Amino acid sequence: VKISQPTPVLSDVRGFLQLQGNTEDTLVSPYTEENFLPRGCVLRNTTWILGCVVYAGDDTKTRLNASASQLKFSNMQVNLNNCVRGLLAVLFGVCAYAVIMVISGAGVDEQDQADTDNLFIRCVIRFLMFCIMFYHVVPM
Repeated sequence: VKISQPTPVLSDVRGFLQLQGNTEDTLVSPYTEENFLPRGCVLRNTTWILGCVVYAGDDTKTRLNASASQLKFSNMQVNLNNCVRGLLAVLFGVCAYAVIMVISGAGVDEQDQADTDNLFIRCVIRFLMFCIMFYHVVPM
């Protein structure tokens, strides 16, 4: 049996069966997808069958077809995702600007400085506060 290398396409089966007899005559029979019985199929209305396993293990066509498919998105979904990313960038930019204005002295009060002495923690808390306040302003 001579068969082509395995490919994921189920109908792409090519090869030939070469039978040698007692004499020097050899019988060559082509092997195509019509002679191919995939795994799990049932052959009916026949009393016996002679078969040969040609693709086994990781080379099986079923295993080759089991690769992960790519996710498909419509153009509208891609554009909508880009719009949401842009709106989030604007929201975070506005919040960062507001934090910079507050920390630079435009709105610092003594109670705020007494609560947290660490500048980084104050910035994070202010940023989250502004995100909560401004998420209604920037349409999501």
